[in-house]
Amino acid sequence: MRLFRPRALSREQFDEYRLKDDLKNIRKFGPAGSSYDALYINSFYLDRRFYVPYSAIQRVFKRVAMTKGGFTGKGMFATLSYLVVQYDDGKEKQAIIKKEDQIDMLLSYINEIHPEIKTLSKQGEERLEKLRKEEEKRYKKNLSESAENAVKELRHQKEYVEMKKETAVRMQIASKRMRAYNRSKKSLKWVAFFIVLLGVAAITWGIYSLVTKRGDFGIYFTLFGLAAVFLFSGVSIIPTGKNNKRAIERMLEEARADMKSYTERYDGFSIPYYYAHPDVFERTIRVIREGRAEDIDTAFSVMKEDLKKINSTVKVSQLEYDEIVNIKPMFLLMDYK
Repeated sequence: MRLFRPRALSREQFDEYRLKDDLKNIRKFGPAGSSYDALYINSFYLDRRFYVPYSAIQRVFKRVAMTKGGFTGKGMFATLSYLVVQYDDGKEKQAIIKKEDQIDMLLSYINEIHPEIKTLSKQGEERLEKLRKEEEKRYKKNLSESAENAVKELRHQKEYVEMKKETAVRMQIASKRMRAYNRSKKSLKWVAFFIVLLGVAAITWGIYSLVTKRGDFGIYFTLFGLAAVFLFSGVSIIPTGKNNKRAIERMLEEARADMKSYTERYDGFSIPYYYAHPDVFERTIRVIREGRAEDIDTAFSVMKEDLKKINSTVKVSQLEYDEIVNIKPMFLLMDYK
């Protein structure tokens, strides 16, 4: 039972009975959530404290802001991620969501259930269009008939995958987490976990000292403990119920299984289901449009070789960088097969 019923931000509101029914159908994404009819966002203290019916929403997008430490290069927390909702033809509400992955999955889900709602900011759309025009300069002007047919088929398959984009993003995120987990040192995870436990102990002792007036150091223990807990609880290397090898493997297996079942319903699907992501299709299409392949199988092989060669020393466009960050962990986990 909820202690606080969500409050409407928009002029359009649900009556008491409709809101009660809608709350039963919320799909949770961290502190935010969504039903088919409304988006629920958090306040600073409470999860899903506000709601906006989708009929009142114009845009929902992610905003990433640099902290002071991010600008100087000296801060532990370089960025803050926000979910931004624009509604009622001009109003805007943003909510901090610590894990960008949760925003990405929520936006993918919104793309599925309400494709008419824009999930990029106006500035983001303009930037993406500019990057795409720059990419166009690399494309071959006159493609052969077989190449044109291959591009057309890949676009159909990309559109098909985009109807299940949330699954593709879950697969992307799970692959990234598994890759990070495999590369991180186990000793470092437990050191961070031990520091969090020390922080909790310091908070407990500090509060006890303040209440019982045992010495003058209670406030310092409390502040130290709070700093340790907040600092290291934001680090993804700490083993928790959701951040451990078994949980990550389960997330990846479930996402792959869902995508496999979905792609099997498409006759002649060209890309292996464990790589079925819109950015994979986009990069494969680009190979053909650049004149480096005439058919899908060759283009996919060339795309994989390109991806394999890219490392931290290779310069790429911003558009390519965004794609690579999304999909390369999937290929690394499967050893590019």
